[in-house]
Amino acid sequence: MKRYYENSNEKINLRSGEYAIRIREIISVKSKDIIDKIDDIFAEYYGFTDKERQFINEFDMKFRM
Repeated sequence: MKRYYENSNEKINLRSGEYAIRIREIISVKSKDIIDKIDDIFAEYYGFTDKERQFINEFDMKFRM
């Protein structure tokens, strides 16, 4: 979560001077290396083969990133 926060953008939208909306936009592609490490840990824990681990790391890439 720390990496997500570090690689995110904060946007502030002002509404008529009454209040502000803060939006934190997470840019997950900048955290891909840590996401892959987490996937590798899960794959090892569950005893996946290298092929299964690779499938998980590459699965639905356009949606994960």
